Amino acid sequence: MVWHAPVVLDRVFVVAVAVGVVIAAGCSSSDGLPETATESSTAETTLESFCSEFLALQGERPASYVGSPEHVADIERLSSVAPADVAPSLATFLDFVASGAVDAAADPDSTLTENWPPNVQTAIADIQSFGAESC
Repeated sequence: MVWHAPVVLDRVFVVAVAVGVVIAAGCSSSDGLPETATESSTAETTLESFCSEFLALQGERPASYVGSPEHVADIERLSSVAPADVAPSLATFLDFVASGAVDAAADPDSTLTENWPPNVQTAIADIQSFGAESC
C-alpha cells in the first residue's frame, strides 16, 4: 500500500519529523553585527532550512516506511534544522517513532495514527500546521 504524506486520514503523514532544537544560545557574532541581527539571520536560515527539508519529505511512501530506521533518520535530519517553535512537537513525534512502538511488519495497525497516543497525534497536527503556515 502506498500513501501520501500530507494526507492524514487513517495513516500517518510522512513528514519526517525529528527531535532536536537548534540552539543558538551563547553564540556571538564574529562579524561585528549586533546580537539581534545575528539571531534574526539565524532564525531566517533555520526556517529556510526547515522548509527545504519539510517540503522534500512530502510525498508518497510505503506503509513500511513508518517507524523504519529511514523514517527515524529523516525525522532527526528535519529536527536538526527545526525552529524552536516546532521543536517540542518534533521531539514528541521522534520519541514515539524511535521507541519501536510503530512496527509495520509485526503490527500493521501500529502505523495508524488513530492508534497513537493523543499527544503524538497533536504533535503531528502541530508540525503539519507549522509547515503549512511557514513554508
